[in-house]
Amino acid sequence: QKLADAVQQGAGLMMIGGYQSFGPGEYSFTALSDVLPVEMFDYERQPLGLGAKLQETSHLQGDIAMQPVRPHMITTITEANQNRQRWTQLPPLVGANKLVSKDTGRVLLTGPNDEPILIAGDYGAGRVLAFAGDSTWHWRREGFPTELQRFWRQSILWLAHRDEQEHHDIWLRLPQRRVLPGMDVPVLVGVSS
Repeated sequence: QKLADAVQQGAGLMMIGGYQSFGPGEYSFTALSDVLPVEMFDYERQPLGLGAKLQETSHLQGDIAMQPVRPHMITTITEANQNRQRWTQLPPLVGANKLVSKDTGRVLLTGPNDEPILIAGDYGAGRVLAFAGDSTWHWRREGFPTELQRFWRQSILWLAHRDEQEHHDIWLRLPQRRVLPGMDVPVLVGVSS
């Protein structure tokens, strides 16, 4: 309930996939069922334990390649004219949760059979993301560290409403605030692209 209240007041929340996430983790019985942009059902419960059989009705198995549905800050991981191609080059997810978008949800990424993989939504003054996967760490191991960093960084910035703020593309930093007369002061200057 505290998480739901925080999102209602403007916080961002992202739930990622896993054996015990979303409906399989019984989140349909919590206040997050209203917050998240996905439908969750009581019958999706995944039994606990290493020997528990995976509920095929709630999980996608095997390698799952992703594609962006529409241009969005979160799914733009390279130059706009190369973005769709770059997504095809990324290592696929190793399994994922089956997600059903609410009418208010916006599907941003899909799997090979148009299964929703990343769904965005709003709740009160806050923003929410439901991401079906949990294996993007493979991207770094297979040579895509920049794309990994961009995807997660842009997800966090979007959740924090940073896409709506005024851009500060040029910045200046001083390593210290107090300066004596005649003292050398290094100044760091940068440009964000």
